[in-house]
Amino acid sequence: MFRQILTSVLVVTGLAGVAQADIIYVAQRNADGAGAVYAYDTADGSALSGFAPITYTAGNNTSALAVSPNGTILYVRKPGDANAISTYNAATGALLNANFVTGLANTINGMSVDPATGNLYAANRIYGVTRITPAGAVNENWGAPVSTGAYPEGTVVYNGKVYAAQANSTNPVVSYPLPGGGSPTTVVSGVRSDWPAFDDNGSLYTIEASASTKYVQKWNVATNTHANFGNFGFTTNMYATPILYNENDGFLYVAAPKTKYPISSGYSGIYKIDTNAASPSYITLVDTGAAPYPYFAAATLYAIPEPSTLVLLAGGLLGLLAYAWRKRK
Repeated sequence: MFRQILTSVLVVTGLAGVAQADIIYVAQRNADGAGAVYAYDTADGSALSGFAPITYTAGNNTSALAVSPNGTILYVRKPGDANAISTYNAATGALLNANFVTGLANTINGMSVDPATGNLYAANRIYGVTRITPAGAVNENWGAPVSTGAYPEGTVVYNGKVYAAQANSTNPVVSYPLPGGGSPTTVVSGVRSDWPAFDDNGSLYTIEASASTKYVQKWNVATNTHANFGNFGFTTNMYATPILYNENDGFLYVAAPKTKYPISSGYSGIYKIDTNAASPSYITLVDTGAAPYPYFAAATLYAIPEPSTLVLLAGGLLGLLAYAWRKRK
């Protein structure tokens, strides 16, 4: 139920006896390539109980994450192979399929999942946006690039469209209609951003990724203008900053790589940003500490269904069972 990337997840069904929590998954990249995928509770930043961090050998970092709509499968751009995707158990971190998808034409950046179909929409540096079904069927050129030489960094599924943050001369955020894809429509332009996110009110958020100080930006799509969250800035050395929205708690989540401000002692962190406050504020959720150049290069979120949704699902299931019982009589 997250509006993303942010590529950060857990199994969460109130019916399976699994502890319920909203989860953010992050892929940490290190200078030596020995990064890992971690899972954290969005409430307090604690590590997800039972999830063993997915670790790789040197040189095998990852840069894209996504989770299935039911929270059971974690998709990871295959470490050591930029053109493949692996699947993992989202609750335990156990490998499910090392070669869920292989042979993609070029590097996959951010990924997001359509909650209605389970389809993956991945940023592809050659084709724009690639669609991958839950069965692993691939349509590499589902969404055309905005122009020759441009490529998207991250995607988000929102309100019947796939949105992608493109990197080219005008640096636009573009949209593709579901299910058809095809040519993109520019939504906003004039900013270098790696990831888009939408809140429940339809407001678009991006990260300014080119200036010496980075800000979270809230866009007025109609006027192609934005306001900076002036009290949440970063200094230089940023890279591919994921931004996600959690509709359950109303917070934005930013996985900030190689951060030197506001954490002077560390190089990366996860931040919660209150978008409802008159002056939006941030909470430091996770601080990696001053390890040798680690940074979060990808993230994805998974939120448990709201109680009303669970009631509707349970009611629908009971209705189907009652119908089947009547048919048998």
